Amino acid sequence: MDKKRGSFRVEVKPEVISWAVSSSGWQVSDISEHLGVESASVRAWMSGKATPSLRQLERLAELIKRPLAVFFLPKPPREAPLPKDYRVSPERRGEFDRETLLAVRKTRRLQRLSRELLENQNKGVRPEIGAYSVTDDSHELGNRFRDEFGITDQVQKKWRDPYDAFNTLRGLIESRNIFVFQMHMPINDARGFVLVDELPAVIVVNSADQIEARVFTLVHELGHVLLRKTGINTPEAGLGRGRIDEVERWCNGFAAEFLVPGKLAKGEFSQHEDTLLEDETLRRISKSLKVSKSMLLVRMKDSGFIEHRELQSAL
Repeated sequence: MDKKRGSFRVEVKPEVISWAVSSSGWQVSDISEHLGVESASVRAWMSGKATPSLRQLERLAELIKRPLAVFFLPKPPREAPLPKDYRVSPERRGEFDRETLLAVRKTRRLQRLSRELLENQNKGVRPEIGAYSVTDDSHELGNRFRDEFGITDQVQKKWRDPYDAFNTLRGLIESRNIFVFQMHMPINDARGFVLVDELPAVIVVNSADQIEARVFTLVHELGHVLLRKTGINTPEAGLGRGRIDEVERWCNGFAAEFLVPGKLAKGEFSQHEDTLLEDETLRRISKSLKVSKSMLLVRMKDSGFIEHRELQSAL
């Protein structure tokens, strides 16, 4: 039976195989290595010059995490487009790691299932939060939503650790009918993304990232929800950068003011003016506020406590 299965050729539309391979993020050379065939064979399947065996097709489906049945469709299925690329690395623009692509696909499926669940329970699918634009003041809105969520300086400092901070903020955001998931992706490829082009709104944070960075990403992605801007990004990498997309700049400003508002920043930094850039001072304030050191450095610069050159040197 296995021999028949291994040699039995199946009729598959080459455009379907080509779509499945190209949308997976896998290189043809890597696929051929895992399947134990020549790269030329995989390319022949994609062009229609040859057909794979059933066993080869099963292994390909398993490798790129697609249902076997999808390969027997008459044409490639329609899928929602990838989130807009807001990452700060121009050399990677439009190209994503296969783990990131898989995370987006998984999230799209969870989004559909969540919508069905909400509709079956006669619940709304829209985010219960206002819509804004980049012409609105991100810092003012950061303060406003901090107040709406009931986050005072004292409350923030009483969070046990950054994990407590993340879970608390996640609960507050989810109370606004916004779903939040964590998924593993290469950190240099994506730290988070948000899907608001379909409902319900979904935020995804990279589970491989440091927890302090995840806190910032979570609130940054909330900014994307406020703007109704679907996108994939690397928020922490954009901190301190002068030339970034206006949407990213807005969301960074919103997150910074939400997590470390100006009054709190000045109060904390003024107590340590002579030692602000020392590791121990940064560690202490970071531990108190449950945010990353890089975010603190940016707030120091924004508040006039350090110069731009000092920021760049310390990041």
